[in-house]
Amino acid sequence: MAKNEFDITSLTPEQRDARLALDVERLLRFGRKHKLIKDLDILVARNTLLDLLVLAVPSEAKPPKEDPETPAALLDEMVELAAQKELFDGAVNQYRINFETRLMGALMPRESEVCKKFRKLYVKQGAKAATDWFYQLCVDTNYIRTAQIAKNIQWNTATPYGELEITINLTKPEKDPKTIALERLQPKNGYPACMLADPPACSARRTLATRAASTSRRARPTALCPSRWRVSSSICSTAPTPTSMSTASCCTSSTSRWR
Repeated sequence: MAKNEFDITSLTPEQRDARLALDVERLLRFGRKHKLIKDLDILVARNTLLDLLVLAVPSEAKPPKEDPETPAALLDEMVELAAQKELFDGAVNQYRINFETRLMGALMPRESEVCKKFRKLYVKQGAKAATDWFYQLCVDTNYIRTAQIAKNIQWNTATPYGELEITINLTKPEKDPKTIALERLQPKNGYPACMLADPPACSARRTLATRAASTSRRARPTALCPSRWRVSSSICSTAPTPTSMSTASCCTSSTSRWR
């Protein structure tokens, strides 16, 4: 999707809402094309997005024809418009990331559907096909941020044990002082015990600052001698390779105990 060709800050409230409503339709089209949602899901997904963006009515304008590989640019625009609308404090980067995942969360299949599709591919086509599909799902939903991953610094070096790949991860930003200060003000309730643990989508009662950016994350149960765990892709995962394919490490990942 092309970069913004207009000055967002110059829009009137009516123009801003009209643009946001059109962006909702663009996001729905992207989700349908990439098989995140089906025709019967569009009404619920649209209403969820309209509610999240505090929009009264959907757009009547026809969305432009476009075929982006990821929704990153569109989500950036929607997040900026939402910040201008003061739906959250746009000066806090963690707010932006969390709001973006909430937008994509409206298009995400349920975890049971993800597990069913993964298992079906695994049985019929093998671990690599299942893992490749799951990785692509994470890319399509912008949970794995390919544009940011491309900024990572990476090189290979020879060692006594063979060639070692070294990466400086620039994908996941560190928490800024504002986020840290806000977290300190939040009451401790012990839920969830871990931001990566089950359930992946954190409690709605947590603030935007302390809620993990996990609304669009999906995990799969897996058995690991003899306990059961959940496996999900990391935000900074690179594309899986044939040598990294296994049911236990699909896409490189975060694992959390499944109770």
